[in-house]
Amino acid sequence: MIKLKPYQSTDINHHWWTVNNGRGILGWSVGTGKTFCGAYISGIILRKFTDSILIICPPSLIPTWCEMLDMNSVEYNIFHGTPKKRTEGNVTITTYDMMKKMNNQYQFIIADECHKIKSSTSKRGKFFQKIARQAEYLLMMTGTLSNKRDPEENLNYLWSIGVDGLPRNITQFRDRYSRYVGGGQIKFPMTMKEGATLIDREMKKVTAFRTLREVLPDLPEMQHIVRKVECEFNYKKMIQELATSMDVEVSDEGEVHIIKALQMANGISPISNEVEDFRKVEATVEAITEFGDEKVIVWVWWRAFTDSLMEGLKKKKISAVLVNGGVSNKQKLIDKFKGDTQVLVASLGSIAEGLNLQFCHNQIIANQWYDIIKDEQSQGRIERTGQESEMMSIRIVAKNSIEEEVVKVLKNKMSMIKAQDFLNGTLRQRYGGGKS
Repeated sequence: MIKLKPYQSTDINHHWWTVNNGRGILGWSVGTGKTFCGAYISGIILRKFTDSILIICPPSLIPTWCEMLDMNSVEYNIFHGTPKKRTEGNVTITTYDMMKKMNNQYQFIIADECHKIKSSTSKRGKFFQKIARQAEYLLMMTGTLSNKRDPEENLNYLWSIGVDGLPRNITQFRDRYSRYVGGGQIKFPMTMKEGATLIDREMKKVTAFRTLREVLPDLPEMQHIVRKVECEFNYKKMIQELATSMDVEVSDEGEVHIIKALQMANGISPISNEVEDFRKVEATVEAITEFGDEKVIVWVWWRAFTDSLMEGLKKKKISAVLVNGGVSNKQKLIDKFKGDTQVLVASLGSIAEGLNLQFCHNQIIANQWYDIIKDEQSQGRIERTGQESEMMSIRIVAKNSIEEEVVKVLKNKMSMIKAQDFLNGTLRQRYGGGKS
């Protein structure tokens, strides 16, 4: 059994166990060892208190959980797609998509990367809350709470933990809500800001917060560089051409949907969905060559851009592997990257959670996306426990495009609620609809 670090032991023994009676949230930032601690707790709980444990995590984290449980001498089964028996253990590992098929009642539930449960009103959220409230012990873990705040998401966590007296949706604070003062229930109008403050106060009662630099003060620094590239279509012209091809009319302003604007910022035509302006692809290849033979992770979003990038690397005879949502053998490709392959091209969200890639200390964000959780999680693949080298992060941004607006959110490290206001307000007013 491997020993816990002081902060891990303190948060588990005091905050999670003593204060919250085995029900709470580890809101430690990315790279602080949440998965290992979850496996450690599983071993203790399994031996002393219960024989039924359910671990829920993204598919990409199943191998990591298997490794951590093995290290802590915990036997387990995997349920992903069709049941896949690994051992005869009483611990079951499944994913958020598959958890609805888990019919047993579990005494201890671990929800890793619990920001995957985004809404209390979704089918996933309702089912999770049902099984979570039935469990005697509950451990929720996420790396997105230590620096940012999203009241809507936090409210869902509070309901999952079992905190009562709060509305189901933060918008209900505008009209009706209940608040306890001096033991009595008083009802009166509350603003969204006041509601968020109340939720924040309740979150602090059930969550252990830790930042990466707090627990790893000797972690090497990361240098952030924003490199701007001339790569932008004429929006109005392209939208007019798109409208003509579809035989529809557009306004004189030629408003651009937020997704189309992001596409065009990366040189992708909204008509052909192919890269027609290669300047950003070329800038990404050039940035990779500047690292010499050092390993580099390149984060991408658009498939057309990714295909062009892989072709560009091939022409330069730079060894690279691609991991995206459609790849089934992700672990083999990552192992290849650990070996003699120089570049890992990965789509944001495909492996941007939980994986330990700190043997690499360079990354390039080639496509900017407006989900700040994905951005933070991707950075956390190299900025984490065990990193020994100075890190370099290069953002390649199209000049005078929507990407510059997105980077404002990411660079300034706004609180989650301010970021949502910016994304839903400023960007939508300028570019039109699209989900954030």
